[in-house]
Amino acid sequence: MSKFKEIRETLGKDLTEIANDTKIRTSYLKAIEERDFKHLPVEVYTRAYIKEYARYLGVDPNETIIEYENYLTAKRNSKVPIETRPLHSEKPIDRLTNSLKKSYESNKLTINYIPFSLVKLALIVLIMTLSGYLLLTYQSKYHGINEVGEYKPPAIVVKAKEDINVSPQGKENLSEDSKQEGQVIALNKDDKSTKDIAQTFKHNLSIVAIEKVWLQIIIDNKEKKDLTLNAGQQLHYKANESFKLLIGNAGGIKIQFNNKLLENLGDSGKVIKITLPEQSSDT
Repeated sequence: MSKFKEIRETLGKDLTEIANDTKIRTSYLKAIEERDFKHLPVEVYTRAYIKEYARYLGVDPNETIIEYENYLTAKRNSKVPIETRPLHSEKPIDRLTNSLKKSYESNKLTINYIPFSLVKLALIVLIMTLSGYLLLTYQSKYHGINEVGEYKPPAIVVKAKEDINVSPQGKENLSEDSKQEGQVIALNKDDKSTKDIAQTFKHNLSIVAIEKVWLQIIIDNKEKKDLTLNAGQQLHYKANESFKLLIGNAGGIKIQFNNKLLENLGDSGKVIKITLPEQSSDT
């Protein structure tokens, strides 16, 4: 199983959901997971799709990019070279002349004895050959360029992740001010009243993203949040009982629980689960 597919299934995401978020076709996402590069589009778009899918999952795209480059190299090396004639190779008129000379030598004839009808036929063949040669040259030089110019590959549309802000009433909403990197601040949601928000909680949790990372947080076994953070963005939460975290990139995040920094969460790209205050992790 590929790393992309393993992390996607661990995060509980299906290809259709990711296709809607990234605007990349489901068939392309599946081909990237299965390293089925022959079913992907042209090189520039394939590289962009691999990088975007990797960023979405919070993993390093370099390994897959290297595999794709190796595939392209092998594909180019396996192609049988097409034999092409040099620019100054034998022309149609030379081929006809040589043919007539060979006929003359084999039959001991002279040009004077060649029937007029044969000369006429030779001229017709020569004209048709030259016309065909010029037509093919024109089409390959001009018409082919038009076809390339009209090619319109699918545009890459990357859906921006909307960050979380908090209204004065304590409810989460989306705002323009929260879209700058390092400006995301999310607080615990409580629908009772603004007075309840000021109550004392037993536990506090602070999260700072070092790299792009996807995570899921469950607060007091009630509130569930699915978030994607860019480098520099922060989150702050409070709880009375516990926090349960599913992190898609252990090396891309710093966690402080009850004002104590958690050490050695894992390497970049590693998926872990943590329960606080009773901490545990697995891949």
